[in-house]
Amino acid sequence: MNNTRFRMLATAAALAAPAALAAPDPWDGAFMFQIGAYNAQAETAMRLDTSDGRFGTQVSFESDLGGEDRKTLPTFEMLWRLNPRHALEASVVSLRREGNTTLRATIEFGDQR
Repeated sequence: MNNTRFRMLATAAALAAPAALAAPDPWDGAFMFQIGAYNAQAETAMRLDTSDGRFGTQVSFESDLGGEDRKTLPTFEMLWRLNPRHALEASVVSLRREGNTTLRATIEFGDQR
């Protein structure tokens, strides 16, 4: 049964290959618009030391403040081919995260407590 499936798949691939090779190159067009998704994983930590040199508390956005550490983001891209050798390309990706929690310890941030 597996041999038959393999043969059918190989035959379909062989028949589709010439069509794929004959397809127009997307880079030949004057404009291109693309929408996609990006799976972002972020790890954000910060610390602000005091003016007299003492270390402040290291704070993790994800574990200490309850922030999101993974998020799927939409992406938008545009390309304008000015001539065969030059193009103008732009893309947008925006990562905004939120979190809230009740702090269980004192945080020393710079000269403030």
